[in-house]
Amino acid sequence: MNNLNTNNFIYDRSTITVTGIAGTKIGTVGFDLYYKDGLPVEGTYTIDNTFNNNSNFITNLVTAQKLCSGWTTACSVMEAVNSTYLVNANNPSGTVKVINNGNSNYTIQFNGNFKKYNTNFVEIGTVPVVIDITSNVLIQ
Repeated sequence: MNNLNTNNFIYDRSTITVTGIAGTKIGTVGFDLYYKDGLPVEGTYTIDNTFNNNSNFITNLVTAQKLCSGWTTACSVMEAVNSTYLVNANNPSGTVKVINNGNSNYTIQFNGNFKKYNTNFVEIGTVPVVIDITSNVLIQ
């Protein structure tokens, strides 16, 4: 994905997407990860809920060198039968852990809550999400 060039440093951007099916419901979670160019994607990413490309996010990224953007990280659940969205949420809390097991095989771990908002962008609840999945990764 797009790289971010700031303070004379380049940060790589990767999105990890996990999709699961339970009955007729399809859930998708995507984590938007930034890490200093030259560093491996594996590691622990604190979720930062300041606006993406905002000076606070940039300052936090320069300090941490690896950060997950909460505003562009998302969770959605839809009903497969009629394509009706049941849940849309973003701004999770916690950390995302990426483990490189070798040979394009990775483990993704997350245990936290995503925030759910109404149409006036007022938080109306949370969506619990637990991910601990190991799989070969398709890099696009």
